[in-house]
Amino acid sequence: MADTVIVDSAGAQMKLYEVKPEGAIKGAVIVIQEAFGITDHIMDVCGRLAAEGYVAVAPHVFHRSGDPVIGYDKMQEVIPHIMGLNRA
Repeated sequence: MADTVIVDSAGAQMKLYEVKPEGAIKGAVIVIQEAFGITDHIMDVCGRLAAEGYVAVAPHVFHRSGDPVIGYDKMQEVIPHIMGLNRA
């Protein structure tokens, strides 16, 4: 079952895309997004992991810069979001 969960991230709201398996849970996996956001591909990876029995979550890493989903052919649009990442 896929869902979006909201968590606190150093004072900001961050979404996690979460997929839980239907049966017994074997463990959990954090799926780190590509430079393009939480794309259909990342959601599919989470779904495939859940089908194997794992809770899969993908944090929306770009939550402070608008949480975009950027086309794979738009690498120039990715750069400001990546440059905006920091430890905090």
